[in-house]
Amino acid sequence: MVLVLLANREALAGLHQSKASTESSTNAPSDYQDRTLLRTLQTENKSVSKISDAENRGLPFSVPTWVKNKYWSITGKTEDDVVKILGLYGLSRAAQKKHVNYKYLQEYRYMMEGKQLDEWVRRGDTMDSVWQRLGLVNIPVKVLESTKEFNIYLRFMKRFDKSIKSQYDEGTVKALWVYYMPLTEGQQMANIKVWKNARRSRSYVRAALGLDISDYNAAYFKLFLHLRNKKKK
Repeated sequence: MVLVLLANREALAGLHQSKASTESSTNAPSDYQDRTLLRTLQTENKSVSKISDAENRGLPFSVPTWVKNKYWSITGKTEDDVVKILGLYGLSRAAQKKHVNYKYLQEYRYMMEGKQLDEWVRRGDTMDSVWQRLGLVNIPVKVLESTKEFNIYLRFMKRFDKSIKSQYDEGTVKALWVYYMPLTEGQQMANIKVWKNARRSRSYVRAALGLDISDYNAAYFKLFLHLRNKKKK
């Protein structure tokens, strides 16, 4: 046991630093399928004490669940590993959903999805490439928000925009509008949602929409102001 704890000490050392970056549960869709999380990260409750697995004994069960999820990720646990650790292996999908530990699998999936989105941003994936990858190209704007794929795209855009904003503030990005040239109305709507939630300034959104060059996107800027002002009331 001492050797196991020592081996895991380095992995555990960085866990508390990552808690601040954990996304709020209000950002997560209420229902995901096909290996997408159904719920966001939650705090520890008594059901976790029922989890048992020989490979997981190096991590005390008294720590919060978000720490377990992070630990499983750092130590290379796959989803199949986590399914076994949670006692869900061999159960039907319906039986898994009824199990007391199913919510922790949902949380793990959500966290891993976030890591994948982080990787897309790091490697420079564009908005268009992600939009197409998620199969959003031919979905009518009126039904976009009801799809799980659009919510995944919003999670990507939150990260994308944060990265571009940081580079813009540093001066490494000059022509901001070049990075926000979506070809669809749905992408523009996603941008507006992200900018509003991130409380971007009027000047930043104007620059992102290219309004210093053309008034082509003026209607989207008005919508951004409307939504922002509506939130303040």
